[in-house]
Amino acid sequence: MTWENSDEDRYGPQWSTKSRKVKASTGYRCVACGSKENLNTHHLYYGFRFGPIHIKQPDKEVIGWSTVPLCKDHHMSYAHDFSNYVIDKDDNWNNRNTTSFIWLMRWQYCLWSFRAKPVGPILFGVFVFGFGSAFIL
Repeated sequence: MTWENSDEDRYGPQWSTKSRKVKASTGYRCVACGSKENLNTHHLYYGFRFGPIHIKQPDKEVIGWSTVPLCKDHHMSYAHDFSNYVIDKDDNWNNRNTTSFIWLMRWQYCLWSFRAKPVGPILFGVFVFGFGSAFIL
């Protein structure tokens, strides 16, 4: 993977569509702060990882698992901070966030994506807490 190319070259031919879907999945909000301004799609890692499995293909990203929406400020200052990011100079496909940061982003993604769907919180309240109570995030 070369870093000098366009996003479409770097992440695959459908990147703009995928990026739009990532942002829409949280109601166009940054998972770190809830901002709707200057959203980027951040790769927690590239391709698909699950335990020891690492598929190094740009079309294998999973929304909320390997990609999350972040505002420009959090994308650069938070996600790419060296305390949260691991760089592999030999293989760009191995650049990724730390495990603790990845799980924090996944948790925050769940909260924001849940809020973005109008039926989700009501169903959560009905099925988890019973019909007599409602739990709205």
